Amino acid sequence: MYKDIGLEQWESAQKWEKSFWDRFVKQQQSIGKLRFLKTFIKKYFKSIEGETSNYWWEKAFDGYNFVPQELGNVIEFGCGPFTNLRLILKNREAHHVVASDPLARHYVTYNGILAKKWKKRQWLIDDHSLEEKLYADGVFDLAVCINVLDHVRDVNLCLANLIRVVKAGGILILGQELTNDDDLRATAEKRQAAGDVGHPHKFSTEETLIPYLEDFKPILHKVVTREKGRLPAWHCGTFVFAGEKQ
Repeated sequence: MYKDIGLEQWESAQKWEKSFWDRFVKQQQSIGKLRFLKTFIKKYFKSIEGETSNYWWEKAFDGYNFVPQELGNVIEFGCGPFTNLRLILKNREAHHVVASDPLARHYVTYNGILAKKWKKRQWLIDDHSLEEKLYADGVFDLAVCINVLDHVRDVNLCLANLIRVVKAGGILILGQELTNDDDLRATAEKRQAAGDVGHPHKFSTEETLIPYLEDFKPILHKVVTREKGRLPAWHCGTFVFAGEKQ
């Protein structure tokens, strides 16, 4: 069981997250103004439409090839400003799409993919936290939660709500970087220098998450090793899970 960190600490984590993305977007917009360097730094322009970690997760989840071509209701919790949905739903049809994040109304000011989908009324945005019991049981055919649980206030309640809203036969996509004691010791100075209050929870092994997933038949289940991880200096591994609710 994970401890509820309390409202004050959670709000500090949200402020950190907002500041992080404000800096990231500002940096990318500055790069975008350097027209004469566009070819030379093409790979960075790709990230203007989405922070590059989204592409790492797409690869980790085998290109999301297990996701059906046609979906009913879809939600991504902790969608961030660029979302994983834009890659998951590529060449797929969904009846209703919800991009959920406590900072969603701020993220649409970035004029990125989330803002475009929202302004065109293709996606709904939701700025409630995952702890809130906003949706009915079994309402979503697909629920996505990637690298979110280390940011939340109450991990247990968030996982309970995440699992609850997936319908029988629906799919859950859950990804989470793992951080053990060695990682924390090795990166302590960097974390302190960065003022990293944005990740109040740490998940040391997959065993900290597996017990919550008993209702799901695995479609994809693995732990990516440190060497192949997105941030090997910071994380001992990465938990990658997709399952069908029984």
